[in-house]
Amino acid sequence: MTISSQQGLVFLAFLFGGIVVSLVYELIYTFKIISHNAIYNFFIDFLLMLIYGAGLLICAFLINYGEIRFYSLFSYILGVFLLRAVLGKHFVTLRKMVYNQFCRLFKDDNEQAKK
Repeated sequence: MTISSQQGLVFLAFLFGGIVVSLVYELIYTFKIISHNAIYNFFIDFLLMLIYGAGLLICAFLINYGEIRFYSLFSYILGVFLLRAVLGKHFVTLRKMVYNQFCRLFKDDNEQAKK
């Protein structure tokens, strides 16, 4: 098997695609923790699965002419896990900040409504 420089570029492009899609996932997931509605959470989970799948297909068609090879799939998944490993703690902090701000906002609205 011959390895060309094109395969390295495809690997890096799919790695970047996995990082970008995982970043979008984390931002959308931040708003998922606010709601405790099961239907809303199911819809968000379904939307996030579609985003992952669409991201992989878009990378495949734009970069590799629609070919999904094992190394490209591996690099896409590696990009997802790489972002979670490097920035995972920061997204947890972001989720806590957003959740606390929403709680504070709704708490203030409830207090004003009682007066």
